[in-house]
Amino acid sequence: MAGITEADVAAAIGRIDEIIIREVVRTGASRPELRRALAMARGPADVAACSALPPRMQRLVDLLITCIDHPAAANQTFLVSDGEDLSTADLLRRLGRAMNRPARLLPVPPALLQAGAALLGKRDMAQRLLGNLQVDITHTRDTLGWTPPLSVDDGLRRAVAGLQTP
Repeated sequence: MAGITEADVAAAIGRIDEIIIREVVRTGASRPELRRALAMARGPADVAACSALPPRMQRLVDLLITCIDHPAAANQTFLVSDGEDLSTADLLRRLGRAMNRPARLLPVPPALLQAGAALLGKRDMAQRLLGNLQVDITHTRDTLGWTPPLSVDDGLRRAVAGLQTP
């Protein structure tokens, strides 16, 4: 007896489309937060509820909503990010601005930091801090016409405001 093929399933329930969204930097979202994000994407968009999400989740929900409605999204893989590549030092400077505090960074050669981290058994941590992580969302932008809903600076300001609210 032959197994059920994808064509058999498609004939029974209609065409099967897949959309893969890869978030390279994890959101740190819990399962309930992800379920809430998916519910928001599936249902009528509640702008107030969506804007109440943590900034790290807003771009994911926004892209999910775009993918659900966009005819070119079927059978594609999309990367999601805030659309801007930052060094660790630049991120800390911008975080300082969002907190209305200066970022007091000491100029330390990366090789010295790597050597110190290796001595402490933290080579992987040093690589994450000192290495490059660049996410090219050109395919996502070009195929869907999608742009992240928040800039890096807006997201940092909102994250800081959320931390300071009792």
